[in-house]
Amino acid sequence: MNFQNMNGPKQITEALHRLYQQAGPELLRAFKEANSREAPGLVEYGIVDEDAYDVQNGILIVLKEANDWSAEDFQNSVTYADYVRDLIDGKHPRNAMWYNLGRWVSILRKPDRPTDEVAELYEDAVQELRSVAFTNVNKVTGGASVNAAYYEVAQSKVALDTLREEIRILDPKIVLFCGTAWLLGDDGLDRLREDGRKALDMWHPGARKSKAMMIDAMKHQLREEEG
Repeated sequence: MNFQNMNGPKQITEALHRLYQQAGPELLRAFKEANSREAPGLVEYGIVDEDAYDVQNGILIVLKEANDWSAEDFQNSVTYADYVRDLIDGKHPRNAMWYNLGRWVSILRKPDRPTDEVAELYEDAVQELRSVAFTNVNKVTGGASVNAAYYEVAQSKVALDTLREEIRILDPKIVLFCGTAWLLGDDGLDRLREDGRKALDMWHPGARKSKAMMIDAMKHQLREEEG
């Protein structure tokens, strides 16, 4: 019996919180070693909206790192789910990354939607993000672009072990890697597929590529995954 069949969204959120509490000291140490400075704190990840998340058909989006998380965010224990909910509600500025992510989720939900229709989704695209879970490989914070320190953290044993455990706890049907699939490699992606998941390897959603081209690439990968 898989994890989701035994637990609802609230229990999954609680299990992820325990994971971050257990792995936190080592994650912070990996950040310090890579950046030669103390880590300001740990960002927790998981389900954006427990009322909108379908545990039997879950989608996990794996990004790189949270950009410019503020000292106030850490002091207030702001989670990534808090941030995304506020973004959906218009409390944070939205950029192309968030619209593209929402469009990709729309395709994951309804693969037959016409590309030109999905490419013009904006508000509806952002609303799609309520139904997913997020994580970043670096659980602390980064800047506007990744650097050598990110890659050092990303390849650390604790970062990879934590990612694998997040996948185990969430037990998603689809894992959408956004510039992060290389961390698991082909063997790791194949193991996810052997467990009955779709493992998709997309660009970072902020990549300078056309909306339509990225949507069509998503559709192509879905067809490949379905055999």
